[in-house]
Amino acid sequence: MSMNPRLLRPAASGFNPRRIASLFQWYDGSDRATMFDATTGGAAVADDGTVARWEDKSGNGYHLTQDTGGNRPALRGALRNGRSVLEYDGANSNLVSASITNELNALSVFAVFFANTIGQNNLGSIWANNINSGGGQRILRLQSVTSISALFGTNDGRSSAITLSAFTRAHTFWSGGNNRATDFEFLLNGSAEASITSGTMTVAAATPETFSVGNRPLGGRAFDGYIAEVLVYDRLLSSSERVAVDRYLSGKWGF
Repeated sequence: MSMNPRLLRPAASGFNPRRIASLFQWYDGSDRATMFDATTGGAAVADDGTVARWEDKSGNGYHLTQDTGGNRPALRGALRNGRSVLEYDGANSNLVSASITNELNALSVFAVFFANTIGQNNLGSIWANNINSGGGQRILRLQSVTSISALFGTNDGRSSAITLSAFTRAHTFWSGGNNRATDFEFLLNGSAEASITSGTMTVAAATPETFSVGNRPLGGRAFDGYIAEVLVYDRLLSSSERVAVDRYLSGKWGF
């Protein structure tokens, strides 16, 4: 007697990132119900169409939009584990939020992406806020030495090299301190990576800012490749919480 195929499938975990407190932003490339062809209203985006609005699933309403048609990322269907992702062109693609007031004194940032190159000006941003002189910068990006970099303040921490032309799940955690070697933590594809940049940084509370996925809000740091999902918590997650989010992303995106 053969086994019912339904019994061979792994049970769904039922995990939802909103179950963990302090979810700040959540952009899910596999959820077509969150992507539209207009900045307000509009219709769902078909495969290979461009995305004018990517809605935030955190419940905070920090939706991302792009008014300029030529600067919109494209929706690519069934590209990773049968799920859709957004493709950024490494030149002008960008989706930007309205102004958000949040000091972000500690952060846990998760991203699943595929980088073709480092990106525009060798600093392709996956998630970023406005650049300002007050040290309120919060950026997760790639750098010229093929590393993943977290810039939370006026200096960054960097992990070891990543692999281009492959999907990566990158997690960075910032405790709110100013030691670049110890107050940053990284996980790449589930493995802990020490910061390779030491010294101090200056951290200042952010004023109201716009945020973007795939570039800086001001442009000039365009990501080149695919972005599948971005999750941001505005606190340092516990080890068990990190494991829960990592398992969710790993299973969902087929790592």
